[in-house]
Amino acid sequence: MLRHTFIHVPGVGHLTERKLWADGVCTWEDATQLIHGSSMTSRALAHRLQTYLPQTLRAIQERNAAFFKRLAGFGESWRLFSEFAGDCVYVDIETTGLSAAYDDITVVGTSDGRNFKVFVKGDNLRDLASELKKHSVAVTFNGSGFDLPFLRKSFAKSIPPVHIDLRWVAYKLGYRGGLKEIECELGIKRPKRIADMDGFEAIILWQQYRRGDKHALERLIEYNRSDVMNLKGMMQHCYDRLLDQHLKLFRSKM
Repeated sequence: MLRHTFIHVPGVGHLTERKLWADGVCTWEDATQLIHGSSMTSRALAHRLQTYLPQTLRAIQERNAAFFKRLAGFGESWRLFSEFAGDCVYVDIETTGLSAAYDDITVVGTSDGRNFKVFVKGDNLRDLASELKKHSVAVTFNGSGFDLPFLRKSFAKSIPPVHIDLRWVAYKLGYRGGLKEIECELGIKRPKRIADMDGFEAIILWQQYRRGDKHALERLIEYNRSDVMNLKGMMQHCYDRLLDQHLKLFRSKM
């Protein structure tokens, strides 16, 4: 989908992008051919594309996801997924409460899509910074409203430059509710022993652990692991469906 995208170019918005698509300019290659053939009606648009398309191709070659950061402002950062899947880190946090101003992170789980890593307050939480820096795209569920405000307090310089919030990606497809509700709709399963857990119980488990219950931490980490590891399946599902919607539009213009 990224190679059909033009809204990462400054001065190009959704309306201009859709007009390009409607005119049959559905890929960067299409736009390049039109520019070289001097067939574009808008000289200003032609100039923008002529300037930014070479930079765009270079960003792909250099694995520079930050070049496409402008997509987030349009709610379209999901479009990076296919090109940058190998650069994604899936993230979920647990905290002592809901306020990023007054509460603290207790557990952070991450995954590169294959391996799960956990970072625990009072143990190895400071190591999270080096882990986040390995990636250029962060994938969360409701991270814009919850995870990122917490992470910015201690790890602002380490957070990947591009963020995909699956709550709002799923919203585009008509899915509503929390992570577990959408997982059920998608057929994504959790272990039965933690299937009914929620964020409030996660807070209680941390308190129990702090009072000496090591099993409480194990359960909390298992809960966090499910949150993290299920994000990739949701990301792939949402990307595939949104891509299919757009490809049908492109084919009708080709």
